[in-house]
Amino acid sequence: MIKLLWRLFCRMGWQGGLQWFVLALAVCIASVLSVSLVSDRLTQSLKVSGRDFLAADRVVESATPLPDTWLKQARDSGLQQTQTTEFSTMLLAGEQMQLASVKAVDEGYPFYGRLQLLPQQDIRPGELWLSRQLMLMLQVTPGDEVQLGSTSLRVAGELIQEPDQSFNPLALAPRALMHQHDVGAAQVILPGSRVTHRYLFHGDSSVLESWDQWLSSRLQAGQKLLKPEQANRNLSRQLERSERFFRVASLLGLLLGATAMSIAIQQYARQTQTMLALLKTFGASRWRIMWLLGGLLSLLTLTGIIIGCLLGWLVHGWMVWQLGNALPPELATPSIQPFILAFVLGSILVALLVCIPLWRLLDVPALRVLRQEQESRVPAWLALPLLITGLLLINLLLLQDTRLVLGLVGGVIVLIVVLGGMGYLLLRLLPSGVTGSSFYLAVQHWQRQPLEILHQLSGIALSLLLLGVVISVRSEIVTGFQTFLPADAPNRFLINIPDTDKPELVKFLQQQQLKHAPLYPIVRGRLTHINGEVVTQQEGQPGRKGIHRELTMTAQAQLPSDSLILNGESWNDSIRGQVSLEQGVATELNIKLQDRLRFTVDDQSFEVTVRNIRQVDWQSMRPNFFMIFSPDVLQPFVVNWMTSLRVPADKLPAELELARTFPTITSLNIDTILNKLQGVLDKLARAMTLLMLLVSAAAIQVLLVQWQAGLQQRQASLLLMRTFGARRQQLRNMLHWQAILLGGFAGITAAFSCELIRWWLHAEWSEQPWQWLPVLWWLLPLSGAVTVLLVSQFTLQPLLRRTLAGRLRSL
Repeated sequence: MIKLLWRLFCRMGWQGGLQWFVLALAVCIASVLSVSLVSDRLTQSLKVSGRDFLAADRVVESATPLPDTWLKQARDSGLQQTQTTEFSTMLLAGEQMQLASVKAVDEGYPFYGRLQLLPQQDIRPGELWLSRQLMLMLQVTPGDEVQLGSTSLRVAGELIQEPDQSFNPLALAPRALMHQHDVGAAQVILPGSRVTHRYLFHGDSSVLESWDQWLSSRLQAGQKLLKPEQANRNLSRQLERSERFFRVASLLGLLLGATAMSIAIQQYARQTQTMLALLKTFGASRWRIMWLLGGLLSLLTLTGIIIGCLLGWLVHGWMVWQLGNALPPELATPSIQPFILAFVLGSILVALLVCIPLWRLLDVPALRVLRQEQESRVPAWLALPLLITGLLLINLLLLQDTRLVLGLVGGVIVLIVVLGGMGYLLLRLLPSGVTGSSFYLAVQHWQRQPLEILHQLSGIALSLLLLGVVISVRSEIVTGFQTFLPADAPNRFLINIPDTDKPELVKFLQQQQLKHAPLYPIVRGRLTHINGEVVTQQEGQPGRKGIHRELTMTAQAQLPSDSLILNGESWNDSIRGQVSLEQGVATELNIKLQDRLRFTVDDQSFEVTVRNIRQVDWQSMRPNFFMIFSPDVLQPFVVNWMTSLRVPADKLPAELELARTFPTITSLNIDTILNKLQGVLDKLARAMTLLMLLVSAAAIQVLLVQWQAGLQQRQASLLLMRTFGARRQQLRNMLHWQAILLGGFAGITAAFSCELIRWWLHAEWSEQPWQWLPVLWWLLPLSGAVTVLLVSQFTLQPLLRRTLAGRLRSL
C-alpha cells in the first residue's frame, strides 16, 4: 500500500490540477507565516522604541518627590532606578540672561536610548551642558562660567539630544543639563515652584508587572505611571496601522490561495471520477480507496506546507530587511508559535476544502465506467456552507476584527450578486456583431455556456476584488503617512518671539524666501470657572472637574484650516469674547455651546463664551491648541509669538543669520526627528509593497488555475471549430475577445464591490473624508483583461499551431 501510495504521489500528484493545489497551499502558508513573524517583531518594535523614548522600562512622573518607602520597595524588588528633575530658571553669563528649561540627572541616566553630548562624556558635578541656541543667547563657549541660582557651573559642552525629551514646541525653552548633585546648592526649587520629578526604573518584565500592580493603587493626584507603549504615540500609530495592513494582506493571500485550492481540487475530482469507478470494478474497497486518496492528499499537504514555510521565511526575511530601523536593532529569535499557527491553519484549510470532494469521489458508482453521466449522490453544494463557516472562523482568528471580516464577506456577497445580475444581462444584451466575425464567435460561446462563463467570472472577479482591497488599503495607509509627515513639513519652530521683533522677523523671512506658518500669540493660563462654578485645580479635590494644569492658549482671527468644526460656528474679525474648544476637553469637562468660561492669565481674569467645538489632529507635526480665542481676548496681555517653517538645506546660512539678527528668539531644529520618522515610514511602505506583490501573485495564480480548469473543454471547442472550417486567425481573434471581455467585465464588478468595502472600512484606515478611488476603475479591468489575455495566449495558442489530425487524436 505504501509503495502504491508513493507511486501515486510521484506520478499523479503533479497532474490533474494537484500541482496548483500544492502551489496555492504554499502561498497560503507563506502569507500567514511571513506576516505572523513580522507582526511579532513589530510588537517588539513598539515596546523597544517606547523604551527608548522613555529612557526606561517604567517612569513615574510626579510634581513632588516620591516617598522613600516607594523607592525602597523598588530597590527591594530588584529594579534599578535613577531620577531626573526638570524646572525652569534664569541663567546668567556676564550681562546676558536667558530663561532655560533645565534637567538635572545623575550617572545612571539613561537606561535606554542615547544622550548625545559634544564632546561625548559622562556628566559630572559642577558642569553644565547647554543647547546650541542657549550658547548663542548667553554668548558663552565651553569653559565659561554660568550662574544658575546660587551656584556657578562651568559650561562643559553642547547638549545635542535627550532620548526622553518630549516634542512640544509650545512648552520648550532652550535646554540645559546639569548633575543632580548640584540642584541643592543652586537653591532654585522653592515652595510653589513648577518642578517635574521623573523616576526611571529598569528591570525584568515579571518584576515590572509586580511593581505596576503594587504602585497603581498608591498613585496620588499629580502622579502618573508611564509605560513604553504610551511613548512615541505618533510613530506607534503608524506602526499599528501597518501591522493591521500586514494582517489584512495575509488574510487576502489566504483567501486567494483557498480559492485556487478549491478550483484545483474540484478539477482533480472531475478528472479522477472515472479512474476511481474503474478501481471499484476491479474490487478495490471503499476504505482502500479512501486510504489512497487521503494519503495522497496528506503527502501533497505536507509538501505544500514545507514549501510555504520556506517561502514565508524568505518573505519574512526580505520584509525585516526592508523595515530596517523600524525594528529593534537586536531582534529576538523567532518563536515556534508562527510555524505552529501556519501548520494548523493550513491543515484546517485543506480539511475544509477536500472533505466534500473526497466524500463525493468515494460515492462515485462503479457504473460510471460505462455511463459517464452517473454522478455521486452527495450534493456538491454541501461544501459551500462548510467552507464559508471555516473561513469566517479563520479570518476572525487572524484579524480579531469583526467589522473588517464582515466588510470583506459583505463585499464578496455583493460581488456574487452583481456578477449574477449583470452577467445575466450581459449575456442577454451583448451585441453579437457581424455573423462569422471573431467577436460574434466569442459572444456566441458565452451565450451557449452561461453557467461556465459565470463560474469563470466569479473566480477571476474574486481574485481582482481581493487584489483591489489590498491596493486600496495600502493607498489609504501611505496617504496617511504623507498626511502625517508631508514633504513640506516644518523642520524649525521659532518660539519666544517678542512683540517688538515680530514685524522685523516677518520681513526677514520674506527676504530670505522662507515660507512660514501663521504667527500665534502665546499665553499660559488656567481655567477657573465654568458657567460661574469654580473648577478644581488638582486631582482629588471636591467640586466640578477642571484641567488641573496651565494651558498654552492662543488667539486667531480665523481657525486653522485643518480644524474640523463639529458643533457651532466659525468666526471673523468682528467676533468678540469667544473661544473655540477642542473636542476632547469639551467632552471630558462636559462643556457645551454658549457656556461661559473664565480664565486667569498673569493674575488677570476674563470670561469668554464657547462658540464652537472642533476636532484636532494631535498626530500632526503642526502646532495645536486646546483653546483658541477671538483676537480681542488677548489684547490686554503681553504675549510671545511662535511660528513654524521649513528650512531647506540650501537655506542653512539664512538660519545662522536669523540667530545673529534675533538672538532672543529660540529656534528648535527637529530635522533629526523628521528624518528618523521619514525613514521608518519609507521602509514600512516598501514592506507593504512587497506584501502587495505577494497578494498579486496569489491573484494571478487564481486566474491561472481558473483558466486551467476549463482548458480541456476549450480545447475540444477549438478543435471542433477548426475541424468545421474556422480559420486560425479567426479563432485567435475570438480567444482575444473572450479574454478581454472576461477580464474586463470581472474587473469592473470587482472595482464596484471594492469601493463598497472601502466605504465600509474607511474609518479603520484613514481619518480623511471618504473618496472614491479612480485608479481601481481602470487598473482592475485592465489587469484582468491583460492577465487573462496573456494566459490564453500561452495556453491555447499552441493548439492552433498543431496539425488537425493530431488534434483530433488528442480527443
